[in-house]
Amino acid sequence: MRMGRFLGGYAILLTVPLLLATTDARANIRPVDVQTNITTAGSPMSGSTSGSTLTEQCGSYRTAYDRTYCVTKLFLKSDQELNTVYGKLESAVAGDTRQGLVQVQRDWIRYRDHACEAGAGSIDVVCSYHVNHARTDYLRDRLRECKAGHCDKTLIVRKSW
Repeated sequence: MRMGRFLGGYAILLTVPLLLATTDARANIRPVDVQTNITTAGSPMSGSTSGSTLTEQCGSYRTAYDRTYCVTKLFLKSDQELNTVYGKLESAVAGDTRQGLVQVQRDWIRYRDHACEAGAGSIDVVCSYHVNHARTDYLRDRLRECKAGHCDKTLIVRKSW
């Protein structure tokens, strides 16, 4: 049995057992245990002060479908927040610093995509949520420093992951 849901530009296909996958029928899909992943919220990888957010917001759902839907919404929200903070920091810097920021962000996206790949064509949304949160916190700190008049190029273009 296959159920589909479209969420913020991402197609989520759920089958029994629970699968997170692209719409590519050729993709090699493997099941993801969302309950286990949700309980890892607040792990050192998260780098966030709100580590229990996933458990608090999505841990009470009884079905894997509902938990997956909840986590996916939080991941998409974290992605929007990351893009907003990155855009503000990019606007706050110029020249070589800006070019370095753009390059290091591209490198970070490759890192995130590789680190959170759950199999060919699948992503671990919990991992993506945590990695996004950590990067957003890091960029937000750099933005705060720039607003205070202390932009440090070496920290802005540093691979912090």
